Amino acid sequence: MLTIRNILATFCFLILASCNDLNDDLPNIALKSLADTKLADFNFDSTVEYMEKRMFFFGDDVDNFHVNNEFDLQIKLTLTDVQLLNLEQATSGTGIGFGCLPASCTFYFVFLEQDVAVVIDNVLDLESLLGEIDRPAELHLVLMNGKYYPQFYKEIESGFSVVASWADCNGGSGEDLLQIDRAGNVVLIKEIAKRQENIVC
Repeated sequence: MLTIRNILATFCFLILASCNDLNDDLPNIALKSLADTKLADFNFDSTVEYMEKRMFFFGDDVDNFHVNNEFDLQIKLTLTDVQLLNLEQATSGTGIGFGCLPASCTFYFVFLEQDVAVVIDNVLDLESLLGEIDRPAELHLVLMNGKYYPQFYKEIESGFSVVASWADCNGGSGEDLLQIDRAGNVVLIKEIAKRQENIVC
């Protein structure tokens, strides 16, 4: 449901921007989705050879996780049996952010540093991995702990200006203008659009 609503939110934003002359200085560079993002699109502070984003539902066994994104699948195909085994055994019962309403799930990352599998399941470890926010792809990870899905961006002196969509389980959705500095601090600049529909998750 959220994926469909994010697509609709992006479409609505484009219509608003073209028809209503919505502030020419708004970010207008489309951000690649995580599904289209490669490991080389990030600039991590650690030597990451492969990374995956995982999702699991609270109440499930920690081994019952789902891999949402692989960075990159082509890299995974070259991993050794030892690396693949270490990846499979690296799990967590906590995560970064929440979703999957009306159920409840969370997300975490596992990356390989040579043969060692490292779990990133909290904001502090994620911030340490990211270091300075200097790549557009990193905006996805910065906003993972909140309600936002980045759609468009513009690099500015202090970091990035971002148009991000959001949706809740009460039928609300919209787009906000955010500013994200190099340290990963997120500031709401203004509300661009807000909608209310008679639907629930």
